[in-house]
Amino acid sequence: MQAGAVGVCVQKTSEAEALAAGGVNDIFISNEVIAPQKLQRVARLAAELHARGGRLAIAGGQPAGRARAGACPEPSSSRLPDRCAGRARCGPRPLRRGDARGRRAVARVIARHPAAALCRPAGLHGRAQHLRGVQERRDAFAAVLAVVQSTSAQLQAAGLPAALVTGAGTGTFALEAASGVYGELQAGSYLFMDADYARNEADPAQPPFEHAAVRQRPRS
Repeated sequence: MQAGAVGVCVQKTSEAEALAAGGVNDIFISNEVIAPQKLQRVARLAAELHARGGRLAIAGGQPAGRARAGACPEPSSSRLPDRCAGRARCGPRPLRRGDARGRRAVARVIARHPAAALCRPAGLHGRAQHLRGVQERRDAFAAVLAVVQSTSAQLQAAGLPAALVTGAGTGTFALEAASGVYGELQAGSYLFMDADYARNEADPAQPPFEHAAVRQRPRS
């Protein structure tokens, strides 16, 4: 935050609570939250952040999940993860070109739950972070970018704001940043780096990151 980040991205409700307690005011939970007891915690956290001028965003991938999230008071925004950006981890299928029925379905869900009215596309290709070759990663990102741009256009055609796209990861973040499409970067592994990243071919367009721990080979 001191280096200029406007907020943080987390995977779990408990992580969001811990960072809020540490003074972070802009938090994105990049997973769907559907368990009722966790949604109650999300609602309390959203109200707390709202009261101090902050905001909480959560991923809402399926209509049922967004409906439950919409029952929470004052969550500032919702992100719409795209399941076809790389893996079917969460989120709806991308809206096909000319798919008016799909647009109306998304619009109806959001309109029914005002708390989710600020909807933004989220595109993260998890597998691309660990593709070994530089060109492989660039090709994978190009495919994701096409899906994200198409989904954004469909949302806008349905009368929904889609100005901010969120996503990226440590293995491809320079590509997302250079695209001019992504407004949030969710890179996180760079902080410590795991061993698998060391097996990737280095991309000259990306700054290198050191591993926090390196196993030393025993002396013979």
